[in-house]
Amino acid sequence: ILDRALAKDPQQRYASADEMAADIALVTRDVKRDEIFKMLPQAERLVFGHEYTRAREVLQEILRIDSQHTGAKRLLSEVQRQLTQRQREESIQQLRTRAEDARRDKQFDRAIGYLEDAIKIDSSDLELPRLLESVRQQKRTREQSEVYLQQADAARQVGDFENAKAIVQKALELDKQNSKVIAACKVIEQEVEEAERKARARNLIESARREIASRNFEKATGLLREADALDSANPELQPQLDQAAQSLEQEQRRKIVDEIHNDAALATTLDEIQRVLNLVNGALARMPAEASLIKLKV
Repeated sequence: ILDRALAKDPQQRYASADEMAADIALVTRDVKRDEIFKMLPQAERLVFGHEYTRAREVLQEILRIDSQHTGAKRLLSEVQRQLTQRQREESIQQLRTRAEDARRDKQFDRAIGYLEDAIKIDSSDLELPRLLESVRQQKRTREQSEVYLQQADAARQVGDFENAKAIVQKALELDKQNSKVIAACKVIEQEVEEAERKARARNLIESARREIASRNFEKATGLLREADALDSANPELQPQLDQAAQSLEQEQRRKIVDEIHNDAALATTLDEIQRVLNLVNGALARMPAEASLIKLKV
């Protein structure tokens, strides 16, 4: 074409620019056909290998060369559909991942929102509604557990530990993985045990009072020591211990004095009287203010 356009002989040149353009158009068509012939199989291979982004670039280049190429148009449409589907799948997967993370962190409202967005993208996915309902059920379970915890706490405030324990057990049966419920259950069990210990300690103190009134001071002291092991902070305990110890000491002193008086009453020989006097002196060393012993010594 260039040689003909530059020919020295005017008869050999193109008669008009249109005639030259017609030849150029033919050459261009052939060149385009050759390029497309090489590029289209490449695009098809990329599509077959699911490399849709690169395939789209090749197909767009083909259509830049020949905007009316039907094969390239058809294949590009399929590539666009696959890319759109892939983008939807990636978006759904991201939303599902975020929903699972929120669900694991017990942020159920956020998880529900992510799953609802995923369903809007693909309403044909049957797994998403099931997952959404599962999260909603978990939310309802957690809310009911919170109600139980509030009820249990109210029972604890008034000292009704048995009722509080029963309510927390219901919450635990409903939501076994709830760390707050597990912690509350342990706390209430400890409080129930403590309340039972204090109740046993009070009963022992009351029994000790009766034994003191009956002058069974040693038994009363044993009961009070048991109460001390259960609830040493009981304000009634120490006064009762002091009273029992004092009464026991008085009882022991009385017994000693009575025994000495009995021995004195039976003493008839000088040796027996001397032995009783030694007993009196020993007792007065421990009980110097005991009037009956002072009198007996005289």
